[in-house]
Amino acid sequence: MNRVLRELAGGDLRSEGSAEDVAVEIITDPGLLPELAEGLGSDDKLIRARTCMTMESISRQQPHLLERVLPQLIQLASTDTVPQVRWHLAQIFDRVPLSSGQAEGLL
Repeated sequence: MNRVLRELAGGDLRSEGSAEDVAVEIITDPGLLPELAEGLGSDDKLIRARTCMTMESISRQQPHLLERVLPQLIQLASTDTVPQVRWHLAQIFDRVPLSSGQAEGLL
């Protein structure tokens, strides 16, 4: 597990952990986004949820940063059953512009 994801680990799905702090770190250094994006494929539902929570926070300030991970987010939306993951993805999709083809992938 990389350093960014270790910061998101621990606790339970009811807490945000360090998601806001990690979001600030990614906004400050967008080169860390690939490390965060690794969490989208984690087997750990807490890591997936916190990754999405962090990305939702990023989408509030710098939605364009998430455009390059949209395919991964769309894929996750079609497969993940964790309510917290799906909630954060819905918030992201409301802020990050989707092409018509990408939007169709969500239906």
